[in-house]
Amino acid sequence: MTPLLAILAHHEEVADPAVLEKVKHQLDAMLGLGGAASAALFGLILLLIPVSILAFYYFYRTRMAVIVDEESWEPDQEP
Repeated sequence: MTPLLAILAHHEEVADPAVLEKVKHQLDAMLGLGGAASAALFGLILLLIPVSILAFYYFYRTRMAVIVDEESWEPDQEP
């Protein structure tokens, strides 16, 4: 399909509403939760992603600081 015809095939929605409805129906069937509970669950997942990235970064940074500190320690120095 040429780029000019692809524009005509596109609709004004961000995603295909029929596909979104099918995905929503499948998620509701799998989870067995209502709309508010599903929204809360997915909101919690979205919040946990950056929090886990920051936690892993903090863990890595403190671990690397200990490793670098142990490597720079010399026996004649006091611990």
